[in-house]
Amino acid sequence: MKQLIYVLPSSIHELILVPDNGDMNKNYMMQMVREVNSTEVRPDEI
Repeated sequence: MKQLIYVLPSSIHELILVPDNGDMNKNYMMQMVREVNSTEVRPDEI
């Protein structure tokens, strides 16, 4: 059985990998990237 994953850009050096388990939607993933960028990533790396 193949597992699909979403690859989300987080910064110029990092990605977020999210398994597609049917619980995620586009808006939730976009909010996740925004939150990580605003709390964990330096502004010059976004």
